[in-house]
Parts: sequence; structure tokens; C-alpha cells
Amino acid sequence: MRRLQSRFAWWAVFALVVAACGGGGGEATTTTEAATTTAPPATQATTTTAAPTTAAPQVCEAKIGLMAPITGPAASIGEEQRNWAVFAVDRYNDENGTNFELVEGDTALDPAQASTVAQQFAADDAILGVVGPAGSQEVEAVGPIFSDATMAFVSMSATRESLTDGSLPTFFRVVPHDGQQGPTDARFMVEELAASKVMIIDDQTSYSTGLADTTAATLADAGVEVVRESVSQDVTDFSALVAKIDDATDVVFLPWQIAANA
Repeated sequence: MRRLQSRFAWWAVFALVVAACGGGGGEATTTTEAATTTAPPATQATTTTAAPTTAAPQVCEAKIGLMAPITGPAASIGEEQRNWAVFAVDRYNDENGTNFELVEGDTALDPAQASTVAQQFAADDAILGVVGPAGSQEVEAVGPIFSDATMAFVSMSATRESLTDGSLPTFFRVVPHDGQQGPTDARFMVEELAASKVMIIDDQTSYSTGLADTTAATLADAGVEVVRESVSQDVTDFSALVAKIDDATDVVFLPWQIAANA
């Protein structure tokens, strides 16, 4: 599913960039104004029109930014997103005769580093659109920068519901938000797993807490007992959490960004 989301994000940005290029690749035709020649007396005036002149085809050239966690704890996600980005740009250029250039920015899933990359992208007038960043906390960090620069950016994986409440006018995404994912997860636990008690452990990021909140609310509405726990992404010893899981717990839900930790 994440692969499809990454590809959809690229097609969304291409649509924005091609529009900014004026739909490049087509022929531009220029026609001169009609010229009127004065005729001698008793002779009817004649009007001649110059032959149309055809300009050389315009090749759409632009830069597209990529913000992904290419290094760091979420590098496996970033590598996948980067590979799809390279594939999408190469194929689109081959099929459409365009000359888009991919500019990579490594965020390492860190909001501060993402902000630095966003400032660099916003300062480059040749970058007409951005794919990413991956994490909700990163989108929150770079949103004001891109809003001020009127830079469109499309995330393939940021799901926090508030990101599309209108406060970030240039932000788009191609993935269901937490208000859609959480209830779906909860219904699966109730209808398929027959859960009566669920422990939800978030990783203290805006992505994780948002998804945990919407899931917990739906479970509670269904009469399921919900136990909430929280742990930092930096923790590597989870024995204390495991010790809290009693025999009555049917499901442990881990909406974590770093899959290896789970």
C-alpha cells in the first residue's frame, strides 16, 4: 500500500509542475498581422498575410524536490520512497519528452532537519513542487515555510488529521488520515479479532498519537476496554511495557513510525 501511495504522490506533483510549465512539449505557432498594400487608382486593394512561422517545440524543464528519511531510523521507508521517486521521474521524462530534475533532501525523519531542507527548497526558484516529507511531525515543521513560499507539497505517508484542516494551504496528501485509519483499525479489532481489551502504545510523535487517539475513541464507543501507554522512539528496552500486558489483554496496538521497534 505504501508503494502505491508513493507513486500517487508523484503523479500529483507532476500534475502541478506540468501546469506550471504551461503544459510544455507542444508547438507554439506565431502568425504575423495582415499587411495592406496601397493599390494604384482604379485598382482594387489587395491584402496579403504572411505565412505562419513555427517556433521550436518547448521542452518543459523544472526541478521537483524530494523530502524523505534517506538516512536514520526510518531509512528503510526513505529508501523505498526515493526509489519510487527516481523511477517516476525517469519514466515520465521518457514518455513525455520532458526534462524534470529530481532534487533530494534527506530529513532523517527529524523535524529540525526537515525544516533546513525546506528552507533550501523554498529558496530555489527552479523547484516547482515537493514530494514529502514522510512524517506528520515533519509536515508540521515545514508547513509554514512552504506556505510562505506558496510551494505545493504532497506527502505519501503523513496522516495526522489536523494537517488538512486549512492551516497549511499548500499541503496535500494521497493517504487516508488518522480519522479514517483509526476507526478502520478499531473495527478490525472488534469484528475480526473479537477484542474486549486493547492496549494502545504510541511512540510520542504526532503521527502516532493522532492514530492512537482515533483508534481508542472508536474502540471505547464499541464498549472495548482501552489501556493507553506511551514510549519514546529512542527506547530500546521494552520489558517494562511487556510486563504490563495482562492475560485479559486481547490486542496490543503499536502505531509506531519505526517498524523495527515494534
